[in-house]
Amino acid sequence: MYADIDQFKKFNDRFGFAAGDLAILQLASLLSRLAEAWSAESFVGHIGGDDFIFAISERDLYQFRQGIAKELHGKWFDPDGSTECQRLTVTFGGLRVSDLHGRFEERSEALARFKAELKLGGGDCFRLAREVAPGAQPFAAA
Repeated sequence: MYADIDQFKKFNDRFGFAAGDLAILQLASLLSRLAEAWSAESFVGHIGGDDFIFAISERDLYQFRQGIAKELHGKWFDPDGSTECQRLTVTFGGLRVSDLHGRFEERSEALARFKAELKLGGGDCFRLAREVAPGAQPFAAA
């Protein structure tokens, strides 16, 4: 799966790099804590900026998703305690390993395309793609 903070540049511009860095650290901590809670097979990696990639067993996906929904509900990150703060949201896009075909680069590109498509729809979602054949457009979300 891929996780990306929505409209992060606007947030960083408004609240500064320190607040942006803190938001990234908090998301990293949340993803790691939730992924490790259910499976030793999980992995969380920071790609860079506000982007993360992680792997979690499909049998643990429901509990992970429930944890994400609970933790990110409402105001997830409020750097100055103001009720008018821009609420940060996160887009999660994922592919099932059994659906992945081809080389690592093709799988990475498929995942990146799916995440970009989700963000075009407004972001703030958690979806798995059903179809991931290279060049398949559009992705059908589950």
